[in-house]
Amino acid sequence: MAQQQVEANIILVDNGSKVEALENLVMEFPNIVYIRSETNLGFGAGTNLGLREALKSNSDYFLIVNNDTRTDANMIHKLIETAKNENIGMVAPLIYYYDSPDKVWSSGGQINNLLMMPLDSHNRQKAPSCPTERTFLSGCCLLVKREVLEQVGMFDERFFLYFEDLDFCVRVKEAGWKMMVIPAAKLLHKVSRSSGGLFGESERYHYARSSGIYFRKYLNLFNSIPIILFRTGSAILASLRLLGKGKTKALKSYWKGLHNGWHLRSN
Repeated sequence: MAQQQVEANIILVDNGSKVEALENLVMEFPNIVYIRSETNLGFGAGTNLGLREALKSNSDYFLIVNNDTRTDANMIHKLIETAKNENIGMVAPLIYYYDSPDKVWSSGGQINNLLMMPLDSHNRQKAPSCPTERTFLSGCCLLVKREVLEQVGMFDERFFLYFEDLDFCVRVKEAGWKMMVIPAAKLLHKVSRSSGGLFGESERYHYARSSGIYFRKYLNLFNSIPIILFRTGSAILASLRLLGKGKTKALKSYWKGLHNGWHLRSN
């Protein structure tokens, strides 16, 4: 049976890239809406540029997808099939490494209610074989219902990179919506290339800074001691790992990020 055609509007956000202007793309693909920011606003703010434009349409669903990915031909159809359930607010594909397409990068996770973080954030070793409910889905690719965005808002723009998807999932969960990962929907992801590579100076800085902003946002009398102990241990282990790799500049950037995040500084 042939699949039902999905009517889609495409919005491309150029978030302060170093490439030449978009004239060639505009000429080749005139039906795409192009939005260009002269500076890199970060993942959350850059995505919000596209979402604000998308919300002007009559669309019921909004697909957020990173530029460093490749989608399976049936991915969108599979996501929409599950998202039609009235209790489900957001769905995501099973995400594989681009360079190792048989190896799972993310199948979502379960947020620990005490530590406010998924302890196995991407479930790489135990990916599901059928649609599975999660409380965390990677922002690399998300299909979100209009009602969800209208209820919980868009991404928190204080996060330049990292943790904005976790924060968004917490808000979706608190609003009473279910989130699902759909193994039949597949995506390939070039991991961490947009942040300069895993364990690079920029990647470590933004991860640390965003972690500080996130945990400050959700600290309360019930979880403050466990979170502080957990994050202290995490920072020590991360520092030892960087030292072991000889990445002293990345280690310095990591601690600068922690300081700025916990003090809500912009740079």
